[in-house]
Amino acid sequence: MTHQHRMPASPEDLARIADVRAMCASGEARRIREMARVTLREVAAAIGVDHKTIVGWETGRTTCVSPYALAYADALNAMARVADPNGAALSRSGSARSRAEAAA
Repeated sequence: MTHQHRMPASPEDLARIADVRAMCASGEARRIREMARVTLREVAAAIGVDHKTIVGWETGRTTCVSPYALAYADALNAMARVADPNGAALSRSGSARSRAEAAA
């Protein structure tokens, strides 16, 4: 299955990019991936980047850029559903980050 990459086309896409960047900066993206038991290489292959790219994003050394940020947001959304089946999918109003902030 091939993942199609697309450039941001809407304000919602830009919100998803902002969310995924914040999740990377806070460590939430890595936590979700690890809770879903998905490797760096598996995520990288799914979105079409090298695994070192994912490491850079998750450690804050680099910033994920579109169209890969949108693909990573999709991957995190899917992994979040596996990691927390009772939680909401990632979105501007229901992101894992927003749920964590609400619980604090």
